[in-house]
Amino acid sequence: MIKVEIEIDGELTTYSFPTSWDDITISQYQRLYEIPKREVNDLFYYFDVLHALSKIEHNVLQQMSFDDFKQLTEQLQFVFTPVEDKKLTAIELDGELYYIHTDFNKYTAGEIITIDTLLRQYNHDYIKCMTDLLCVFLRKKINDKIEPFTTDLLNRKELFSKIKIGDINSVFGFFLSGKNSLENNIKDSTNEKSPKKKVSLKES
Repeated sequence: MIKVEIEIDGELTTYSFPTSWDDITISQYQRLYEIPKREVNDLFYYFDVLHALSKIEHNVLQQMSFDDFKQLTEQLQFVFTPVEDKKLTAIELDGELYYIHTDFNKYTAGEIITIDTLLRQYNHDYIKCMTDLLCVFLRKKINDKIEPFTTDLLNRKELFSKIKIGDINSVFGFFLSGKNSLENNIKDSTNEKSPKKKVSLKES
């Protein structure tokens, strides 16, 4: 993190800004994702980035010295680089461990249907529903076993929004690579039982 003083109405206020993906939470990452993409050298883009990362209003950010602004834009170059995959097996939040549960072939009907419903709600844009999906992917252990899934687990969404994006980026790598098998499970579960009909390739 980097600290910058901004003078507003004659008073100096100190603000902190992230300087790497290690500082970025999921909620901040989602706000970055919402910013329309522009050229790297578009200085107004950095005002949007700074606002997304700090929630400081644009009119306040415009009061900082140009030297501080240039220094921040240099520090913000990390947003144009890939997020590091840490490949953790568990994440600690508020003193409790949440284990990464991404064995998609063993997902229950409730887990698969919940994932499908969430993706449909967000037009299959998984970044917009990251925290919701993590309520399925991250689970506590009870007697050394992953806790069973219930929709009550979706109440952890706000807690999971505080997770650093680098800590869970690999989870969504697993998700995207296993998405086809999940979709196949969904299709299999929704197909009505009916006599099988032979179809030749010519009919397609």
